Amino acid sequence: MRLILQKPDYKLSKWNILILIVGLTLVFEIYLPTKNARYTGDYFDVLMYVFGGLFFLRIMND
Repeated sequence: MRLILQKPDYKLSKWNILILIVGLTLVFEIYLPTKNARYTGDYFDVLMYVFGGLFFLRIMND
């Protein structure tokens, strides 16, 4: 995002990260599994989305 906006000090807010986590969960763990048997919903993946979001917020977003 910093490269696209060309602002080296740009940081994603907690709300941006939360929206991404919720959006990914809705699409990949709830919506797609209902449309095609090829996709499966998994609670573990949701947990990993949350851990990834927290990791990004604490480590990579600074």
